[in-house]
Amino acid sequence: MKREELQQRQTERRNISSETEGHTEHSTEHSDTDDEDWEPPFNLTSGADRGEERKKHQCHVCNKRFSTKQHIKIHTRVHTGEKPHKCSTCDKTFTQKCNLNTHKRTHTGEKPYKCSTCDNTFTQKCDLIRHRRTHTGEKPYKCSTCDKTFTQKCDLIRHRRTHTGEKPYKCSTCDKTFTQKCNLNTHRRTHKGGKNTRLFNL
Repeated sequence: MKREELQQRQTERRNISSETEGHTEHSTEHSDTDDEDWEPPFNLTSGADRGEERKKHQCHVCNKRFSTKQHIKIHTRVHTGEKPHKCSTCDKTFTQKCNLNTHKRTHTGEKPYKCSTCDNTFTQKCDLIRHRRTHTGEKPYKCSTCDKTFTQKCDLIRHRRTHTGEKPYKCSTCDKTFTQKCNLNTHRRTHKGGKNTRLFNL
């Protein structure tokens, strides 16, 4: 055999070896009887399943679950009414620091989030995301009952109440209930002697 041919075959063997390296971990380290216990080096569960698995912290008041202690700590303030973050300009208080930072822009006039289509600016990124849908027509939130779609999650939540009959907002004076908080606020004026404005359930 010529020297050149021998070198070529040696090179081919090295290439084959390098190509298969790293792909035989399961076969070399586990016998056939271990297949049931073997786990792949990546998670095969869906994103939704992984999300549920990560929510290990449960609220003892409403049983809602969260992925981190910080998230459940912030959520607990919904029940306690704690608002530790205070605006130095108007003394308004907030449950989260991010909400305080957003509020501060009402004093400064800052709107750092700009639409690349129409140049409208917004104080919050979520407002910009919602605004963009007016250009794209995107409606990512879908009702599982009637398949109606919405641009905002809050609109979907309100819509679902037309199917469930849920009225979570209750008047503390007369116990009348409402599907939306704005309708409750309007109703409260009837007890305070305000103008009796007609209620609309959007």
